Amino acid sequence: MTGFVPPDDLAGVFPTILDMASQIDFLDKPHETADNNVPVNGFTAGQLKGSLPNGSTNYLEDTQFHLNTTYSLDTFDVVSITGYQDSQYLLSAEALRANPATLPDLTTIGLPAFTNQGNVGFSNSTEREVISQEVYAVSTEGPLEWLVGANYLEEDVDVLVAFNVLGTSTLTQDRNFQLETMSAYGEVTYPLSETFGLTAGLRYTDEEHDLDDPGLGKFSLTDDKVTYNLKLTYNTGDLMAYGGVTTGFKSAALNTNSPGDGEVDSEDVTAYEVGFKSNLANGRVRLSGAAFLYDFENIHLVLNSIQTGTAFLIDGVEADIMGIELGVEAQLTDTLDVFANTTWLDTEYTNNAVIRETGDTQMVDYRSEVVVARTADGYAVAIVEDIQPPPYSEEAVETIRDQLSAQMAEDVRRQFHAALEDRFGVAIDRDLLAQFN
Repeated sequence: MTGFVPPDDLAGVFPTILDMASQIDFLDKPHETADNNVPVNGFTAGQLKGSLPNGSTNYLEDTQFHLNTTYSLDTFDVVSITGYQDSQYLLSAEALRANPATLPDLTTIGLPAFTNQGNVGFSNSTEREVISQEVYAVSTEGPLEWLVGANYLEEDVDVLVAFNVLGTSTLTQDRNFQLETMSAYGEVTYPLSETFGLTAGLRYTDEEHDLDDPGLGKFSLTDDKVTYNLKLTYNTGDLMAYGGVTTGFKSAALNTNSPGDGEVDSEDVTAYEVGFKSNLANGRVRLSGAAFLYDFENIHLVLNSIQTGTAFLIDGVEADIMGIELGVEAQLTDTLDVFANTTWLDTEYTNNAVIRETGDTQMVDYRSEVVVARTADGYAVAIVEDIQPPPYSEEAVETIRDQLSAQMAEDVRRQFHAALEDRFGVAIDRDLLAQFN
């Protein structure tokens, strides 16, 4: 690529800054200054709640209360589990910290005095409060085993993030997250005979997610799910065999880092499994095995935006996981046990493309790796079958190099002006800068 030459009106700026930068000695531990001064951060500047203890770069305060009570009746127990958590986490980290003894005086080129601190980093304050209550009843006598209960959870989180640079601190994120979830569930096991038993369970869950950002607005998401499990068991004492199906889910979610990218629906899984456990040789050998199939729908993927670098969630991918597990445990002597396990897995993406904004789905045969690309309608997740590079010529490559070099020059000029004039209100004295050349 051709070399970059700064525009004429900045010709005196870059040599000066580069010369100053070459004199700076950065500390091995950025958060520790050579003269033990506390750097300017989101806490000392008053941008964030709380304050870091002297000499600390992170601080955690966590208070938890738990109360478990059991009330026993003739044939069942009633259990209550109450929980409360209040926590605060404070962090101030620096990516760069200059040794004050080697930091040049930036006021000589017209910058404000506070820029002489030479620090670059961020600060974070997270406050979290959680209240939970669960009540359930469980059988204690009789051939029929049963369990029924309900659960409630409420979570409130405040997150503040500040960007610290050159003695200044700017609040870059102010968000409140709230979660409210309620569920009711029940399970019963019925003995079909002395050796066979049938278990069935059902659970209903209702969730509400809320996100409030003064700069972006308010976002809400509600979702409810019904899940179940069904299992048949055979138990003789020395041999236990089972087979069943279970459903579960990962909660629907808002894009907390980038709310404008929308939300994702719940990720669902249906699990089929059969297996056995046996005791042989008077209990000195234990043999176990299982075969399973997990059917995943609407898998959540974390992507990083090329434009902003922000991580965000998308959904829509499906997959199957099939496997077999075998294990053996043998007591060879009174003091020597031997263990052995083996697993075989076969995994496959079965639906690998989705465009979030339109909801249009494209089935793609499984070939290789999952990749992501931006389209006119949003983001697409797909499988790459083959890559064919476009034809090119030396002239085309040289044209692209020239265009890229010109664009880089324009970007640097624009960002430099914005940093000095718009952010700090600094007027550039170019006559003074010329004296350093």
